Amino acid sequence: MVNMELFVAGTWASLLSGLDILKCRSIVDPQCALGVVNVDAFVRHRSGHGMDPNKKSLVVARLVTNTPFVQMHPLDWNVNALIMNGILGWKFFVGTHSIFYQNSVDSFTVSRRDLSDLQSTDYPFLLSNANVAPEVSWHPFWESIYFDTETSLAMTAYVAIDDGVFSTPSIPTAQAQMDHIYRLNQENGCQGFAASNAESLIQQYLEVYVDNNGENESSTNSSNATTTCWIPFSNIASSFSDDMIEFINVMVEYKHPPAVIVGVGTVEGEEWAQPRKIGNTWVAIYPMNDRTYYEHKLEISDDGSNMIVDMGLYTQNLWELPLFYRDALWAQRLNKTIALANEALVSNRIVGYSQAVGDPRSNDDRNFRYCKGGECEVGNLFTDSLRWKTKSDVAFLTSGGFTGVGWPTGPVGIPNIWGVLSFGNTLCTAKMSGVSLFRLFNYTTSWSTFESAETEEGGRLLQVSGARVTYNTQLTGSRLVRLEVWDEESASYKDVERLRIYDVVSDSWVCGAYVDYPQLVGSSLTIQGEQPAVIGDTIIQDAVAEFLSQFPVSD
Repeated sequence: MVNMELFVAGTWASLLSGLDILKCRSIVDPQCALGVVNVDAFVRHRSGHGMDPNKKSLVVARLVTNTPFVQMHPLDWNVNALIMNGILGWKFFVGTHSIFYQNSVDSFTVSRRDLSDLQSTDYPFLLSNANVAPEVSWHPFWESIYFDTETSLAMTAYVAIDDGVFSTPSIPTAQAQMDHIYRLNQENGCQGFAASNAESLIQQYLEVYVDNNGENESSTNSSNATTTCWIPFSNIASSFSDDMIEFINVMVEYKHPPAVIVGVGTVEGEEWAQPRKIGNTWVAIYPMNDRTYYEHKLEISDDGSNMIVDMGLYTQNLWELPLFYRDALWAQRLNKTIALANEALVSNRIVGYSQAVGDPRSNDDRNFRYCKGGECEVGNLFTDSLRWKTKSDVAFLTSGGFTGVGWPTGPVGIPNIWGVLSFGNTLCTAKMSGVSLFRLFNYTTSWSTFESAETEEGGRLLQVSGARVTYNTQLTGSRLVRLEVWDEESASYKDVERLRIYDVVSDSWVCGAYVDYPQLVGSSLTIQGEQPAVIGDTIIQDAVAEFLSQFPVSD
């Protein structure tokens, strides 16, 4: 017999051509390289086009949310399903807990998006360390474990974050899920697993996945009637290397360890870059970007145990797609994707003139986050726009949402605006006293790290318009030294007045979901004249476009 080969591809590629929707206008355009169709071509050719029964493939693709193509298409985020599932036939997608907040039919008031076309049992959202209540619209369309009968892989995906609502701790969640997979293999009589005297699979499922209140905490697409010997393959993503190292160290020593752990992130030491075996688990950690094809080739024993004999890592720049990979199927799928991009281009219009805006996030260094370090140009533009739109005294937005690529001085179009802030959050307004404003900015300056890097607390830093915030990062506890608000009559900043009521504006993420901000702009506002935040319908990017339209581009 011949050992089985499994090709597991991971991708952060965009749907078509990176952040510039004007590129890739035909299949001969080299800019088309930066897209999921090239990923598909790589995995098809390297895994034998599905013609060799001993070679099988599976793609782990991240949901694309931050490109103009996605943001400007009439289907919005839903266009992911049309391309990655409908055209390419990929089976599921991965993402972060923030996706659970984004469907407008739910009660989080964070987004106006209608994601019903993305929610499908045929193309589920895989996120393993999550707890999604039945009343949340995502509940039927989310999986904690994806059981792929073609490859026998039991895929899990963990994001090391505590969002306060949907997340569960990665390590205990992973241990419970590895126990569940182990029990399935026992029941299926797989080689190397002791015969099971345990309860029925339904009882085991309830034991692992139902909390003390009897509410379902998870879901799986497992078919318990199959006799598949499952191979547990775990993915862990984190901006912090310590989280991944701890996850790996604990899980490789667990009584039922995963067969594979792939960490997505940056750690010190070259020893993590190439797969290596620790105990019974193959492990690799590496950063990912949207310009590279990543693939793990697993060699599976032919003795029926489904044990991994060897594991390799193959990476290739998407620009370097071999000529013979560009076959008729590649051309057909690329043309379909370009046609969808053309639908989005209807919205591609120049809205006005702007000074240069630096890149909030670098494509070369994914750890670089400009706005988390302090005041940034794009933060000024967006908060100025919101304050102008609502005629408010003060505007503020969190720094964590600003990503993508900035622009030079000159004309600015809709793709530019969506490219730096991809979330379709809406405006919210409130009336706050000087006391509450001081409390708000004391919170943001005390919690924020003021590092232009991917730090856990850096996103709490508020970009602001209409106020001047003086702080001292050398202080412990309270760092806010002085707070001033712009006074139109004197055309100068004046010290905040404790009991004066100020009109403020922010977005639905701040007012409805992010850490302590909903309370700071909501229930904590009890001084006479204050009004808790009310979330409206105006999308932030629309307000910015309207603001920039005051500054037309000269011929």
